[in-house]
Amino acid sequence: RGSSIIRRPDDPNPHNLSEEFYESGMKFDISEHIKGLKNCLVFHGDSDQVVPCSNAHEIIDGAGDPKKLVIFENGDHRITDIKQQKEMVDKASEWFCSCLI
Repeated sequence: RGSSIIRRPDDPNPHNLSEEFYESGMKFDISEHIKGLKNCLVFHGDSDQVVPCSNAHEIIDGAGDPKKLVIFENGDHRITDIKQQKEMVDKASEWFCSCLI
């Protein structure tokens, strides 16, 4: 069975992924498992072209405490901005120290 290789034009570091990967491999639903989440830290970019920001809000809205949502202004799917990456590391470190240790 043949599948075409596509490149995402908006991806600054494109990978050769088959169309089948995007059609089936990237679609899954965790909504029924959200209620069991605790100690949930979610980072999301508001300019993510792959996963809508509403997904991050849905996870946080359904998760139990403690939980935190960090939205990066103009952040892409992979948070490629160096300043945002540093902020993500800082916030994750703070989170782990305050909630999990």
